[in-house]
Amino acid sequence: MKIFIISEMTLYSQLKELCKKNSFQIEKKLALKMVPSKYDITELDSMIYSADGLIFQSKSAVNYCKNNHTTIKKRNELDNKEKRITNRLEIYCIGKYSAEEIKRLVNVNSNYNTKDFSSEGLLEAIKGNCKSGDTFIIIKGIGGRDYIEEELIKNNIFVKSYYVYERTIANFSIHYDDLVTGNNYFLVSSLIALETIQNKLEKNTSKKIKVAVVPTERIAAQINNSIFDDYIIINNLSTARQYIGEIEKYEKK
Repeated sequence: MKIFIISEMTLYSQLKELCKKNSFQIEKKLALKMVPSKYDITELDSMIYSADGLIFQSKSAVNYCKNNHTTIKKRNELDNKEKRITNRLEIYCIGKYSAEEIKRLVNVNSNYNTKDFSSEGLLEAIKGNCKSGDTFIIIKGIGGRDYIEEELIKNNIFVKSYYVYERTIANFSIHYDDLVTGNNYFLVSSLIALETIQNKLEKNTSKKIKVAVVPTERIAAQINNSIFDDYIIINNLSTARQYIGEIEKYEKK
């Protein structure tokens, strides 16, 4: 068996170590790369001082708005200094890895759904903390999902989105010799990464077994059955050991 990492993963170093211990092959073949995009830094600073909620829609969103980190810190310090219970800036993100990145880079705490690292899960966490007439900022990448924005607007919340980075196709290839005779697992975490790897594999006429590993049914629904022989859903709440455990279970089928 061999594991291909198609999407950037915080767990990669842990997965690599576990694969080494178990004599599994693992290779990083990232389908996408992130590049900064132009946005109005000054306007976003101004919005941060007046907003009720700030949503980081990905870990990359945290990294690519570094010009606004100081303003976020200052707003947080102001809220704490005035001991605000209401009218505070509440910060939200999708999953614990984004929360850890916010804490590391901005030194503020954030809210996330501990049981569901998805847009749907985050919306559930937000619903109890917002009200009609609130103002929310969403920081995201170009092409990112609009689900949270659309749902908040339905609830009469003003939403302004800022696109701080863009996903572009990485210069990568997968050849016949890259695949092994056993199962080849492709770990993919987004629809755009899935589309990219399927375009690459469509040109690879190898009959070797290819299994997609995705985090949700939403992504699984877009898997091309003429390219992948099968798929596994592994929740992105999973640890590196759980990923390997689920793949080992599949190997025994």
